[in-house]
Amino acid sequence: MKWAFGFPGASAANAQPTIVGGLLFVGGGDRKVYALDAKSGCIRWTFATEAVVRTAMSVSPISGTDQFAVFFGDVRAGAYAVNATTGALIWKT
Repeated sequence: MKWAFGFPGASAANAQPTIVGGLLFVGGGDRKVYALDAKSGCIRWTFATEAVVRTAMSVSPISGTDQFAVFFGDVRAGAYAVNATTGALIWKT
C-alpha cells in the first residue's frame, strides 16, 4: 500500500472515487469533496457541500477554456460543478 486516506469525523463514504490527470476526486461522509494527489495521497483542495456527497465524480472540459470541471451530487439532490484544478465553485443547483 502506498497511502491511505480517512475522512475526518466521518465513519462512512458513499461516493466512488475518480482518477483523472494525476488527481483522485472523492466525496466523503463529512460533506466535503477532496482532490488528492493520486501518487502521494496529499490533499490538493477540498470543497464543502451542503449535504453528504452521494455520487461518483465525473470530469469534463469547461467549454471555451483549457480547464476541467468536476461534477457530482449530494443526498439532498444538489448538483455541483467545481473547477478540477482549484476546487472553486462553477455552479450549483
